[in-house]
Amino acid sequence: MSRKLMNDFIGRYIALLYAITDAPEEFQEAAALFLISAAAGLKWVFRSIPETPIFTNKHQNRGKTLNLWIIIMGITRITRKSTGVISHVEDILKDIFGEQPFLSKDFTPEYLVKELANKTLGFETYCIWIRDEISGFFEQLRRRDSYMTTADAVLSTIYDGFDYIKGTITRGKESILRPYLTCFLASTEFLPTLFQKLQIRLGFLNRFIFVIGKRKARKPLRVRSLTESERSEAEHLKEFLKALINKRHTTVMTMSEDAKQRYDVFEMQIENRLETENLGIKEGYWGNLPNFTIRLSCLYRLSRMTVEEIRNHREDTLSVDLQDVERAIEYVWKVWGWFEEVIEVMLSGKSTETRRLRDKSKEFIVSMLKDEDLVEGSNIVEVTSNETGASDPTIYNALRELRDERVVCSPKYKFYKLKEDCKNCESHSICGSSNKDSIE
Repeated sequence: MSRKLMNDFIGRYIALLYAITDAPEEFQEAAALFLISAAAGLKWVFRSIPETPIFTNKHQNRGKTLNLWIIIMGITRITRKSTGVISHVEDILKDIFGEQPFLSKDFTPEYLVKELANKTLGFETYCIWIRDEISGFFEQLRRRDSYMTTADAVLSTIYDGFDYIKGTITRGKESILRPYLTCFLASTEFLPTLFQKLQIRLGFLNRFIFVIGKRKARKPLRVRSLTESERSEAEHLKEFLKALINKRHTTVMTMSEDAKQRYDVFEMQIENRLETENLGIKEGYWGNLPNFTIRLSCLYRLSRMTVEEIRNHREDTLSVDLQDVERAIEYVWKVWGWFEEVIEVMLSGKSTETRRLRDKSKEFIVSMLKDEDLVEGSNIVEVTSNETGASDPTIYNALRELRDERVVCSPKYKFYKLKEDCKNCESHSICGSSNKDSIE
């Protein structure tokens, strides 16, 4: 295990799966977040007054939903996407929900509305989409010769929780009311070569969290059965999800004052960069980071609850605390780094080369810092680029990985050094934690 885990649902899920498979921790954390998202449904929402109806009482308890669209990407077999991640997520959710909310395996853009409309019960549409290879779907989205030429636009509407009603000649009116679609998909690192710039500029791809995983070390095949404690832990995790699902009334999540202040500082940082820099094709995704942060903050808050706390929670509201926002912001910076890799692959059509250059950059940065006491980030990027030929985003991602792996730290704003040589680290477990954002 490369880091100390919290004793909450996410930490316990990662620890259990770590004992069973050598799939990347990044994938297991994404899976845990997705499971909470799937269990939260429409029973746990975040209060966002600007998005609340003010002229009608429609959906009175409605707020920002916590659905996530996640795509994990990694090398086939090596990262165990199917056997080590997807299969366990699908197993636990089907054990709880049965088959009803799951979209079919042969789900295609052409049958998008029909498939989702069939899941509408009463005035709600709750759907789970899990697929261990999604490249075929994106390949079909590239075609613009079928009646479903706006499939990505429909999905974007559904992600945002808006009703969608369409009339057809053969099937009549199809309605998707108050939709909640949460997705956990997988593919290789070559998936971004199928993406189109228009899908980013129009916001469809900006709704996805792309998680790129790399196996740290291979583990021998485990043939030993689950221990009694592991079975008990698996049952506990399942009971946690059931407790979230079985809430009878909607709980509106809010932010404590210090959590809101931290979020406002983060949102200002995002908006300032939008106003002062030309981010080009990446502008929309950068602008969506606050949306991810709110959803993740709520999910981290739910993760900290015990089964008993969930069952006994009678109040109409639940407060998200500062630590939840801090965790969400830290995770969102990783999300941004992964997205930059996605863009690099999309534009270049090369993923293996990107990985090679990032690893080469990491090796050079470490050797560079061994000879220097403290080096400015911009200087690291310039020298590394000249030496390795890697692009600035690739080098920034390399530096971020080194920081996440606790190889380097930032004791001074925008300056870096080897963590083992840092005096500050002798008394602080995370040096320069207040400077997490400086790498951007």
